[in-house]
Amino acid sequence: MFSDKKKPAIIPSQITDRNIIGKGTSITGDLVSEGDFRIDGTVEGTIKTSGRVVIGKEGKVSGTVECNFADIEGDFIGKIIVNQLLTLKATSTITGETIIGTLAVEPGATFVNTTCTMKGTVKELNKNGQSKQTEKQLNNYAQFSGVAIQMFVIIGVGSYIGVKLDEHFPNKHNLFTISLSLLSVILAILFVIKRVISSSKEN
Repeated sequence: MFSDKKKPAIIPSQITDRNIIGKGTSITGDLVSEGDFRIDGTVEGTIKTSGRVVIGKEGKVSGTVECNFADIEGDFIGKIIVNQLLTLKATSTITGETIIGTLAVEPGATFVNTTCTMKGTVKELNKNGQSKQTEKQLNNYAQFSGVAIQMFVIIGVGSYIGVKLDEHFPNKHNLFTISLSLLSVILAILFVIKRVISSSKEN
């Protein structure tokens, strides 16, 4: 007879282990784990983990490393992507490309032909871009405000001169005032057109 009782499901315990590659050990290939890595030997290939990668003082890694945290005391050549914090000890030597969230460097750490990209840089550049755009808009506003003031000044001066000429040389229809006012408006319009064209070329 078979028992109707169901056996309890066995749920494996999720324990994050630390993978240690000891001194004198050489590995070539791809290493993928959810646990941490400590490398005191030599690795050529790809290391990928959601944990931490530690390269000891005698450790050497050549290839690609992708992790959340990394501490380097030894030598690294290749591309390293650290989502959070990369810590470089005084004895470390880095060659290649680094893409990181945050960088901590001890005095003595060596960079050889290394490019470094901070993940926060993109955001910072966007902020700077917005600031530059805002500054540009303010400059344009100030520039055209100045143009408007100069336009009114030209028209005002022309009309004032026309009025004074009509007072000194009286005539039936205030010809000086009308003529100089119209002339001032035309000059003001030409001035504005010239400034707009000049501003367009600068932008």
